[in-house]
Amino acid sequence: MSKGKFNWRKLTALVAVLVLTLIQSVSMSRARTSALPVNITSTELKLDSELRTFDSFFDDWLKVFQQHRVLSKKASVTSTEFNAFKTNSEGIKNRCSQLEGAIRDTIRKLKAADRWDGLDEEALAKADDEGLKSELREGGGLKHLLENAASQYCSQATDEIIGPIESLRPRVSAQGQDLFFEQGTRDYGLRMVRVSYNPAPPMFTHTLRCIGATIRVAVHLVATGHSGPARGNKECFCYDSCGAAATSE
Repeated sequence: MSKGKFNWRKLTALVAVLVLTLIQSVSMSRARTSALPVNITSTELKLDSELRTFDSFFDDWLKVFQQHRVLSKKASVTSTEFNAFKTNSEGIKNRCSQLEGAIRDTIRKLKAADRWDGLDEEALAKADDEGLKSELREGGGLKHLLENAASQYCSQATDEIIGPIESLRPRVSAQGQDLFFEQGTRDYGLRMVRVSYNPAPPMFTHTLRCIGATIRVAVHLVATGHSGPARGNKECFCYDSCGAAATSE
């Protein structure tokens, strides 16, 4: 009788231990399952719209930049050529606010995806050439470049975008020059043109177009793992390696 009671007590204790173990196992499994969606959400980064804005802006600016290179090699340009270049340059300037908006949205999404704090290290790790790494380091890191560009890029880049207009004005052929002065300013003695293009000192060491192209490449690498056509744009803007299109006449 004593032995039967002893076995029953041992069995009861064993069952209790198994039940507690099962409860703990289920609780841990539920905790892991409930935490999983949070982790997935925190690392999700979708910058498709922002990257399209970067691509469109800098690719179109490159066309204007190359257009200026071609025209600046000519002894004179026609009024049609000048007006087309002026219109294209001012179009880039007017779209710059869209670029700043895309940069601000990029910062916001990087923070929401928990990718902001380690962004500099991630960008350097994914940079696939020493030139890009050097540009990021000289700029204080991708975070610093993005933060500055989000509020200052357009104000700093304006002279760089539309300054070349004035550098071409003296080359306009005589028959069309009157088109470039507002009606009512017929006093030729008051006409003044800026012979050289001297932009204001930028907030970065490199040109603003180079900094913007660098940001574009780095964000592409962080968001997608590859730079795509953004690479050639940066090479032209930063190293004057623009290919035949920029030098043909």
